[in-house]
Amino acid sequence: AYAHEAGVIHRDIKPSNLMLARHHGGDIFVKVIDFGIAKLVEGSELAASDSAPAGARRATRGDIVLGTAPYWCGQEGPQADVYALALTLAVLLTGKVPSVGAKVDLSGIPPELAAVLDIALALGDELATMDALHAALREVSDTYDSREAETSRRHYFAEVFQTVKPPQ
Repeated sequence: AYAHEAGVIHRDIKPSNLMLARHHGGDIFVKVIDFGIAKLVEGSELAASDSAPAGARRATRGDIVLGTAPYWCGQEGPQADVYALALTLAVLLTGKVPSVGAKVDLSGIPPELAAVLDIALALGDELATMDALHAALREVSDTYDSREAETSRRHYFAEVFQTVKPPQ
């Protein structure tokens, strides 16, 4: 949502472009990385000024497919990132990467969460922005016992960080 507010579309959200980061207080956050094929939307404050060198002002090509299958949905704009994030969540929750164009199998995911992901993957207007997706996911998470969910989350991340040691 922050990148979109700045006029940046990532265009390649997928599990390998997300990083878990532990902050000094111990909380774990997900960071979006690798903006190598990102696109600035028209009028973005981040766009180079007219006085910048020509190379800094060149537009990202729009006539080629960028991104990684199956996370690329064939659309441009914020909704493409919403789709990719919803698919990423589905893949992380189910452990199954769907074939390109195949319906995503959301079995095994709690029904309320599966319904949100299904709406986002349908590319409808209801969840066309990251803020809308976040609000829908927050609404689902509010239906669960927060203490139990937090305990489960911390246990999962403790296992991940014990198994995967960062380089010294």
